[in-house]
Amino acid sequence: MNKFLIIGIFIGVLIVHHSNIFAANGERIFKELGCNACHNLKEDTFAPALKSISKAYKNKKESLVKYLKGEAKAIVDPDREDFMKPYINQTKNLKNKDLEKLVDYLLSS
Repeated sequence: MNKFLIIGIFIGVLIVHHSNIFAANGERIFKELGCNACHNLKEDTFAPALKSISKAYKNKKESLVKYLKGEAKAIVDPDREDFMKPYINQTKNLKNKDLEKLVDYLLSS
């Protein structure tokens, strides 16, 4: 087997593994904040599903970061934005690296 192919496969595996670690940490943060009490993975219920959030913020990562920092309006279910304010107070107090992990998890759903 060509050594460049082996190196390419190794790098690909590292990238996939690395992104899964970020998602796992983001999932942990999501659960620790209690977001999973209202947000379902695939089905819109009382709150939008992660699938809906991911779809709405596709290619708009910075918009989602700003929303979770309390610096932007919701683009998913804006009628419930007032309900989300106490939770946004939690996310806007996250360290930047933890907020990034949370956003990566939300966008990977």
